[in-house]
Amino acid sequence: MRKGRIILSAFLVVGLVAGFAWVWNRAPERRWGCFSNNEAFCHNCSSFLNWAIQLYADDHDGWYPQGRASPLDSLVTLIGDYDLRIEQLTCHAFAGDLQRYFQEHDAISPEFCCYRYNQGLRKEDPDDLIVLYYFKPTVWESHSKKGRQLGRQILTPADWGWKFIPETAFQERQRKTDAFLQERIRRAHDTDLVTSNLILTVTCTNLAVHSYRFLAKIENDGTNDATVVLLEPGHLIRWEDHSRDPCFLEEANAQIILAPGDRHFFPGWYELTVEDEVRDGKLLSRSTQTKSFNGLREGDGTPSINTGHGRSRFSQGTDVLSVNARCRVQASLRANVNMGNVRDLTVVFKSKEFKYLEPHNKNGPPTGSQPIRSELNTTSPAAGSRR
Repeated sequence: MRKGRIILSAFLVVGLVAGFAWVWNRAPERRWGCFSNNEAFCHNCSSFLNWAIQLYADDHDGWYPQGRASPLDSLVTLIGDYDLRIEQLTCHAFAGDLQRYFQEHDAISPEFCCYRYNQGLRKEDPDDLIVLYYFKPTVWESHSKKGRQLGRQILTPADWGWKFIPETAFQERQRKTDAFLQERIRRAHDTDLVTSNLILTVTCTNLAVHSYRFLAKIENDGTNDATVVLLEPGHLIRWEDHSRDPCFLEEANAQIILAPGDRHFFPGWYELTVEDEVRDGKLLSRSTQTKSFNGLREGDGTPSINTGHGRSRFSQGTDVLSVNARCRVQASLRANVNMGNVRDLTVVFKSKEFKYLEPHNKNGPPTGSQPIRSELNTTSPAAGSRR
């Protein structure tokens, strides 16, 4: 009898150990669920994460972290620079495991992280979308507050605070977020298509040794008709002094219709004249004069010309070529486009930079200097465009 009890007890112990091991080796969602409020949401750690991700968006034109191999890995960019520690992405029980994994792989393992992340959103997106959320449904609204229904803590765009919502509401919001991100990916493809077919070009003409006239045009290099509606006047950007000169004449809401192969020449122009004071091969000062044609005056029909003057001094003397390397001109405009299957796409067009590299001085360029290029026929992607 006594021997039978011992055997039964041994079987019970073995069964309990086997059952515990089976639960432990299942998905982390199950594993954490067996520990009372260890499955709870920690407001202290989450506040650091919320603060870091919002500061990151402020520094990156509104975009939340992106670009790594997986959405969770993109959160690695918050570690260090934004005062977030890797252990703040998990609970105390798995902080050591996540730290070791991060040190070995420079990545975040979903097995030890209690958050999930929807990559590809920005602060200005609709507030009913979800940026971050707790990895599993739970009744624990925080580590010290147990509610009556299953739900999740979520972080929404432009929201500096977490909120707990029921699981049914979470699932609906997550479906809406997935659909929004898929549409954004499609729009990104449309943007690439438009900017490869509609080409914005800066053309430079030499008026004299030190004088340039810049014009701009947009052409349709695709196979579909295009309608371009300007959302703001086009600009010519001079990067050496960060000036933005609206010199293309067309005002906001101007409509440009381009058949395949058509070109539209903007009637405005911009002139730049440069005179340098050089001594022993070093640049001491630079004088500039600008003119831009803004159309004809009402009444008498005479040209309306804006003029400007500038002067820069270089106290220690600077190599002329190094200064000229910073002197570049680029066209830019923001427009709404209809083209082929693309409808109502807002995109920023930018030409590549035109650089005037010829060394300037009163006696003309030295022998063997790099000639001024007369035209630049390429376009850059629509960086920072909103889709």
